[in-house]
Amino acid sequence: MKVAPQRIGGGDNGVFGFFHNTPFNPANAASYPSVFEITLGNILVNSDDDWYNGYVQDQWRTSDNLTLNLGLRWDYQDLTPQTTDAFSPRVGFAYDLGGEGRTVIRGGIGKFYEYHLIGVRGDLARRGVFSQTVAYETDEDASPSRGIIPADPCLRPVLNNGIANISPACRSVLAGVRSALQPGAGAEFVNGEPLIDGDRRMGYQWGYSLGVQRELMANLAVGVDYVGNRGRDTTGLVDINEGPVGSNGRVTRLGVNGFDPNGTLISAVARGANFRKVLQYQTRSELDTDFDSLEVSLEKRYSDRWSSRMAYTLAQANDVGAGTRTDRYSNDLDLREDYGRASFDNRHAFVASLNVNPIGGLNTGIIFRTYSGYPINETIGSDVNADRDNNDRPVAGGRRRRRDAPDRVGPEREWARGTERHRRGAIDAG
Repeated sequence: MKVAPQRIGGGDNGVFGFFHNTPFNPANAASYPSVFEITLGNILVNSDDDWYNGYVQDQWRTSDNLTLNLGLRWDYQDLTPQTTDAFSPRVGFAYDLGGEGRTVIRGGIGKFYEYHLIGVRGDLARRGVFSQTVAYETDEDASPSRGIIPADPCLRPVLNNGIANISPACRSVLAGVRSALQPGAGAEFVNGEPLIDGDRRMGYQWGYSLGVQRELMANLAVGVDYVGNRGRDTTGLVDINEGPVGSNGRVTRLGVNGFDPNGTLISAVARGANFRKVLQYQTRSELDTDFDSLEVSLEKRYSDRWSSRMAYTLAQANDVGAGTRTDRYSNDLDLREDYGRASFDNRHAFVASLNVNPIGGLNTGIIFRTYSGYPINETIGSDVNADRDNNDRPVAGGRRRRRDAPDRVGPEREWARGTERHRRGAIDAG
């Protein structure tokens, strides 16, 4: 697989971030933006990746009552060279209890690997320690009163037809940054917020199921099925320069000698740079996921040219809330604090379907589905702890500059303590 060239990133026209609803007015200091972001330099990179896989499978009828499905798959990805043992066994069975065809028990277990996105290679090429692209970002103006005009010229836009525009002073700053990125400029740009590679492995999932189906009468059956999976070797972007929260409620920075004392990640040429967020791809056991579901169904098989099915599912899905290419953990020193309900976790679901064969090979059908709402991850929309992520959560009694003590709002939000603390604040919506 080759992508040449690939456009990585966005915001090359500049984006202001306003953490309030007040229209911008140059005469009103409280109306100024808090963040300005823009991408400068070479945003076109070549990416390539190779996948190899193979599998064998067979079906074995051991007796009149038992059928086995056996399989083995192997995967390899050039982007994850540390994973060379990606063998995936799969076993399934169907057993006719009693031999009369009225009660069937089915089940299986298998391992499934997932390839990393090719964009990972592009990000590493574009956002390394030495880069021809810079994501220029102003620090947030966290003034509680917002009554002071920000000092950074890129946080002081001009008003043009009611819209905040980049000021001439900011353009001058950006021109200086851009000039350092041009070939032959005589200076090599060091990225203050680099993205570096780590021990990335190909993630995998163990999936398993067990169910029984019983015929109640001719063409009518009831079923009960359990389906679950466990995700392992998940990779995320972790800020390795993030230290503990200081007395002022803001995170400290470890510095290059703190997160890379042996010089294996940052070369001697760049060790004097003022690094802020330093993101590294890490495959961590703290990012493990789990899913369990139980389904009860009633199925009317084809007779008189029609069939139907109704099913209710009770499910639970948990993860750590950040994907392979995101860096939104609440606490990079303890990723498991974000363990909780997954964004796609629908606890209750009901599905009904009807299929009709009016004539010949013509089939028509309808499906009805209703389910409980997705969880809500409540944030306050600003970066009060200065970890450079706007994902801080509310706390009882107002905003506190800490990562702990989440808001307790009603019995629906159960916040456990210790290792089982669910920092993501999930409640049903709808």
